[in-house]
Amino acid sequence: MTSLPLLEWPLAPKARPPISRLNLTRRLALVGSEERGALKELETLLSWRQWSRHDAESDWLYIEENQRRIEKLRPAVLKNIAEQFAVIRGIIAAMRLRARGQSPSFPISMAAKGYTQWMMMIRRNWHEKDFYLGGLFPELVQVDEMITAGEALALERWLLRYHWNLLDRFNAGHYFDFVALAVYLLKWELIDGWLANNQSVAQKRFQLLVEQATTQTIERIKADD
Repeated sequence: MTSLPLLEWPLAPKARPPISRLNLTRRLALVGSEERGALKELETLLSWRQWSRHDAESDWLYIEENQRRIEKLRPAVLKNIAEQFAVIRGIIAAMRLRARGQSPSFPISMAAKGYTQWMMMIRRNWHEKDFYLGGLFPELVQVDEMITAGEALALERWLLRYHWNLLDRFNAGHYFDFVALAVYLLKWELIDGWLANNQSVAQKRFQLLVEQATTQTIERIKADD
């Protein structure tokens, strides 16, 4: 952890990953194989590109298909992080269905996988903007308004802030342990995924990656000589 640079809030001016994917992977190689496996699984499940889709049906299907993988995450705090990501994704998926004029539609098998309480609240309060979940998840009324108005970018920004703050809460009290490393990796994913959606930033970043790769190749050739 002490060798990793500080991560900036993704929406800050000139924000960019302060460490490349290649160098981050090299740093992660310092931990044990079991821990690397857990980090890889967590990153696969919670990749920003996976968790920022806009299709309600695929959201529910994704949660259902990966619940077994989430249950197996260890230590337990990794499982808790993944579950919190899944819950907010499920709530937003329900809002998208409602905005289309559809009725509550959840896979039956999900009732036995830890989502019963949320599904009951959503079904029972289908016509309430926040499903009466605003006490636990503030700003759901505003989120519903974004979805209804089709403000995709505003929703993306909200999700980004929600996930970032969620990771901050899980990181409280963890500074140099495995949990801190897992949170760092997920925050890096958020930054990388957000910047990849910005065309101008993405072009500059692509050019930088090309220059880095070219420099590394030249250095290897010189070393071989």
